[in-house]
Amino acid sequence: MDEKKYEVLPTTADIGIIAYGEDLIALFKNVAEGMFDLICEMENVEAKIEESIDVSAPNSEELLVAWLNELILLFDARGFLAKEFDIKELSDKNLKAAVKGETLNLEKHAIKTGIKGATYHKLEIKKTNHLWRAQVIFDV
Repeated sequence: MDEKKYEVLPTTADIGIIAYGEDLIALFKNVAEGMFDLICEMENVEAKIEESIDVSAPNSEELLVAWLNELILLFDARGFLAKEFDIKELSDKNLKAAVKGETLNLEKHAIKTGIKGATYHKLEIKKTNHLWRAQVIFDV
């Protein structure tokens, strides 16, 4: 795939991304990858620890927010920096994934942005031609 995975979306008080994927699984992975790229310099993060994520929501947009906020919770509660996202199941209302990464170590990892949560502000998932696109704004 030669297309972009994601791009940073500038906003005034918060920060957002627009992510792309050839299917919804790739889209959800790329949004998560883009979010962690905003949080930390990911080059030095290793996929050493695995965490399981199981989230549900009424629709795809709310499921995307639930997925991202669960990842933010892992970071806030345990300092978990997610690097690899293996989405095992994805429907309109449920997502199950195994996420690999490591615990934050300030001697090894450089934090860039403190993200409080994914928001519903300007939230969008849509398919254009053969590519899925999502826009997410984060509260920082």
